[in-house]
Amino acid sequence: SKPVPHTLIAVEKNKGQDPKTNQYVYETVASGQTDADGHLELKSLPPGSYQIVASAEGMASKMIGYADFGKDTLQTYDVYLSPAVALTGRVTDPSGKPIAGANVRVGSIVGPDGLGYALPDQRLSKTDEQGKFKFEGLPAGRCQLFTSLHGYHGLDVFKTYTIPATDLTLKMSSAGALKASVTQAGGWPLA
Repeated sequence: SKPVPHTLIAVEKNKGQDPKTNQYVYETVASGQTDADGHLELKSLPPGSYQIVASAEGMASKMIGYADFGKDTLQTYDVYLSPAVALTGRVTDPSGKPIAGANVRVGSIVGPDGLGYALPDQRLSKTDEQGKFKFEGLPAGRCQLFTSLHGYHGLDVFKTYTIPATDLTLKMSSAGALKASVTQAGGWPLA
């Protein structure tokens, strides 16, 4: 593997959740860029618990991990970044009719090295009128795709998909309904 120069390493503090999006909000407390050999040393970090994120042009950003820093803490990381690629597709019902407004979420990402690849933020997409969705900035590798929409349930929820990919088809089926009556022996309603 080749060094990735000019990678931005950001040390971020969790500021809580945005009530409108339910996404976590992070504040960068320290950052720096790697040199031509892909090395960086950040000094004098304030004590605290942080998320460490690596990002570089043309590469998929990666959440390296979480760390607690005291006044004399040293953390060392070897980071593998994957080229950024796209994944596109559409959501349909079992007959092939597009489903508009479905939420699609990327999860359980495995990078090209066969290891988990944590993104710094959750990737969500909503299908358009033709049932199409698109994700950009993903690492090459494999993932699971999860769909949700009121009144529907996803099929093939355990399937994994290769990234990059174009024209994937995810299927959803309308959810059933259940009505029940509970009676006592002899058919009398419960009191």
